[in-house]
Amino acid sequence: MDIVLNAKGLYLQRTNVEEKFVELLKALNAQRSNPLTVVHGPTCRTPKFTQQPIIKTKVNPLQPTQNYRDPLTEVFEYMKKRSLRVIDLFKIWDRDRNEVLSREEVRMAFKV
Repeated sequence: MDIVLNAKGLYLQRTNVEEKFVELLKALNAQRSNPLTVVHGPTCRTPKFTQQPIIKTKVNPLQPTQNYRDPLTEVFEYMKKRSLRVIDLFKIWDRDRNEVLSREEVRMAFKV
């Protein structure tokens, strides 16, 4: 994202903006004697919510829900059962043996 702010204006060439941003910019420029120049990417529609927002209850991470399996705990249990060190686990996950774990290798490790 390229954002440049100088005395002449704000340049957001590769940044999408919402309709609300464009409306606020027009209102701001209507009040200014020297309008602010803003160059931006495409304008996206501002979502309009027809329903009440969903209120999410906070879950205490120290008390996981019944069906939740913490991935880190699973990894530690796996290591403990097999008496593995972290370096041993990484070597198992490193399928191409280049000593670098790619995203794909980590994804494959967690799928198993």
